[in-house]
Formats: sequence, C-alpha cells, structure tokens
Amino acid sequence: MKDLSFYWLDVFSERLLGGNPLAVVFGAERLSSEQMQALAREFNLSETTFVLPPENPAHSCRVRIFTPQKELPFAGHPTLGAAWAVRKAWGLAADALILEEGVGPVPVRFLSDSLLEFEVAKAPDFAPLALSPEILAQGLGLAPEQIGWENFQPEIVSAGVPYALIPIRSLAAIRSARYLWGATDPLLKQFPILGEVYLVCPESEDPAADFHVRLFAPGAGVAEDPATGSAAAALGAWLQKHHPTQELWQLEQGLEMGRPSQLWIRLEQARIFVRGEVRCLAQGQLSL
Repeated sequence: MKDLSFYWLDVFSERLLGGNPLAVVFGAERLSSEQMQALAREFNLSETTFVLPPENPAHSCRVRIFTPQKELPFAGHPTLGAAWAVRKAWGLAADALILEEGVGPVPVRFLSDSLLEFEVAKAPDFAPLALSPEILAQGLGLAPEQIGWENFQPEIVSAGVPYALIPIRSLAAIRSARYLWGATDPLLKQFPILGEVYLVCPESEDPAADFHVRLFAPGAGVAEDPATGSAAAALGAWLQKHHPTQELWQLEQGLEMGRPSQLWIRLEQARIFVRGEVRCLAQGQLSL
C-alpha cells in the first residue's frame, strides 16, 4: 500500500465551488497507467492529474492527465491546477514553471498567488468541418439559422487537443443547446470529432465577457465541461487567425452547470496564452 497525497482544486473560478474541479495527485511514481486511469474514474472529475519527476532536469515536473475514459496529451485546467499545486506542495517561490506534457514542455506563469497563465505549446491546426448547419443544428436541438455568425463558421481547430468549434448566433440558443447525438449514431463514426463539440456565442450574461461558451465532450467521457482551457486555446488560435487586433478576450462558461467560470485568452503576435484563477477546496491522502 502506498500513500498518495492530493489537492482538490477549482480552476478558472474567482470563488470556491465554481470553475472546473481538478484532483492533483502526488507520489504517483509507482502507479501504473492502469491504476492512474482507475483513480481518474474513481474521482470522476473531467480530469485528474498525476505529478511525476521531470525527464529533463531543467523542467519543473512531468504531468499525466486522465479523463474518466482516457489519457490526454494536454488540457488547460489540469495545467494551471498542477502548476499551482506543485508550487504550493513543494514550497517554491518561482513565478514561472515548465510542465512536461504529452504535447511537450508547457510554460506556466504566476501573475499572482491565484492567477496563472499558460502558453500554448503546440502550433494550431485547422481543418474544415464538412457538415451542414442543418445536420449540426439537429444534433444540438437548435434551428439551423442559429449556426454561424459573421465570418465564423464551423471548423475543426486544435491547439493541442482538436475540437469542433461551432458558432452559435444567440445567447438564448447556446443556453438551450442539448447534445443529442447518441453513442451509436453513425455520424459519430464518420465524424468522431463530434465527440468534442465547443459552442461559441458572441453574446454573454456578463457584460465584461466577449463570448459565452459550452463544451460537450462525451468522446472523452465528459457529458459537459464547466471550464475548458484547451478549447479556449483552440478559440485563441481561431481569433488569432481572424481577429488578431484584440489582445485580451474574456470567456464565460459553466453557467448551465451551476459552476460559473471565467477564462481569458491573451494573444501576443504568434503566441497564445490562456489564464485563469485557481482555488484550493481540500487536501487529502489516498491509500492504494
């Protein structure tokens, strides 16, 4: 039996019990991948992160990220949460850490004790989403005219993790959207990217927010995610491509789940950053 310590955090939230919950586990060097996956299912959060020694001694640590269903090469709120927990658990004073993830080294900067920002490590990729507004609307319980606004049309975008970015015209529509594709739907076999659907609306509840966003991710074992940094990074790549003049963008997410979340995208020439706050709800021990 091995004792493992963990932090339970709320990421991308200005207060506790908001944002996206995360478990960060320390002392996992002796755990197998199967045990890590089993613990992620046990925590049953959108992601659970395991902190390991770095492969490169110049880096701060290595992290492995698991949803209840699979391992991810990168995710946003686990990156910020793991960096916060490492700095806290190891008593570090550094304002910058480098985390080794599946996509490569990810730099994280502390803007304050609770506000962190990571830089997207992977160059973005874009691909067309060859589905009509009628088909997309049917799978989301919406009218076809609610799909698309201005020059923003459905597209597959990745800044580490690929998503189907689907623009939704109105706040009322995005708030009423439902994920209606079933696991055996033949469309999902033809377009598996529909297992991770990111809805983006230019209207918001908070006047300070630029976008209201939602993520349905049954392909990763997550029905809906309250705050998604990797999807925000993908949106940042799209904004960098189409609206490069604005530097800072604010997103609201999680309202439909009762977990209000705030995320920020910062664009600096060809670089993309995602920032948010981290709150610690609990610490504990696991015996495994």
